[in-house]
Amino acid sequence: MLLVERKKIISDYLKQHHMVDLQTLVTMTGASESTLRRDLDSMEEEGVLVRVHGGAKIKKAPNSVIGDEPRFSEKVASNAQEKRAIAKAAVALIENNQTIYLDAGTSSLLMIDFIDPSMHLNLVTNGVDQAIAASSKGLNIQLLGGTLRANTQAIVGQTAHKQLAKYHFHHVFLGMNGIDIQDGLTTTDEAEAFLKEQAANQSKHVYLLVDQTKFEKTYPINVTLEGKFGVITNTFEDRQLKAKYSELYKIKEVKN
Repeated sequence: MLLVERKKIISDYLKQHHMVDLQTLVTMTGASESTLRRDLDSMEEEGVLVRVHGGAKIKKAPNSVIGDEPRFSEKVASNAQEKRAIAKAAVALIENNQTIYLDAGTSSLLMIDFIDPSMHLNLVTNGVDQAIAASSKGLNIQLLGGTLRANTQAIVGQTAHKQLAKYHFHHVFLGMNGIDIQDGLTTTDEAEAFLKEQAANQSKHVYLLVDQTKFEKTYPINVTLEGKFGVITNTFEDRQLKAKYSELYKIKEVKN
């Protein structure tokens, strides 16, 4: 395979997944690790990526803000294995007879697969897909009323806020579009951000469910969470990146 072909494969993969390890590139290209290291070094000099231990990550422009949000169906299919591992770890934190809030994220949707109906949980969500999946499994779930955002299948608005205000949760599980050292937690929609903040303020324990593609990303709307919260994510390929975020957040890594 020619150098230009390998670089295109690497570039295309990073655009979709934002990080890549050498073993993945070996499988995709058939090239040796030494050859791929030289390719990555060359692409770093070109400003395409940033080298990290064992691979590379996409280069983020200073203060870059991502405006567009993928459709919910696209997010469900993206990094499904990693999200299932995160979802399973999240469910392991729940005990019988608790009141739980699941927001309209893809990892929280996958949590439904791991919840045992015999736990007798009281689930609350603003996610239409979460409500459908839970009810089809025989779980007790309350879907907030309000305005539907088609892109994320999330319920938002004043009706949702009024209904949510009635609850006190043992655990709240939130998705997040971006998590960045400088810019904090961000998402794409102000109404969804407000609902995340409200749910978190009404819970004893708050967890963000984010795979590695969410780190070093910034979206237009800030989400401000008061107090401590945990971050459940898949394994960091870049240990320096983990150390940096661990200074600010309580990180729980799970294997895929």
